[in-house]
Amino acid sequence: MALTGCAYCGTALKDFPDLVLLPGKSASICLGCVDTVRDVLDSRLPDEGEGHPPPDMGCDFCGGKGEEVRGLIAGAVGSVCTDCAKKLVSEATARAGKV
Repeated sequence: MALTGCAYCGTALKDFPDLVLLPGKSASICLGCVDTVRDVLDSRLPDEGEGHPPPDMGCDFCGGKGEEVRGLIAGAVGSVCTDCAKKLVSEATARAGKV
């Protein structure tokens, strides 16, 4: 599957070519949205936002839905679960350290 842009905000690849992709996943996120997700994670209380979403809602990065995911963070066009959000932030941080 070809990447078309940010699965979180919908920005096209041509408008924001620097995207973060988790290994083995087909959805990508722009660095601006990584910052947004990081801010949400940093502002949560320890147990806040860890519930399960409704069965028809899920993470666009791992594909998990309902009981399969925890702490869904909604963006303009997509959502990311807490586990994937942490991995995306870690991947972006690692990438920044290599520059």
